[in-house]
Amino acid sequence: MEPIAIGQVVKSTAGRDKGRYFVVMARDGMDYVRIADGVLRHVDTPKRKKVKHLALEPHCITALAEKIA
Repeated sequence: MEPIAIGQVVKSTAGRDKGRYFVVMARDGMDYVRIADGVLRHVDTPKRKKVKHLALEPHCITALAEKIA
């Protein structure tokens, strides 16, 4: 499995938010990340989700990653 980077666009594959696209805001250990989409999950309250329930997309928002870092 590829490592998930901050700013990476991901698609939820499980849960209530299945099929929605999110951006990774932070790593939370090895198995979890914090994600937000700006609509239902705002940047100030990101959702904690298991990495195995996410599908990586080929896009990464580098400007956001630089701003978070």
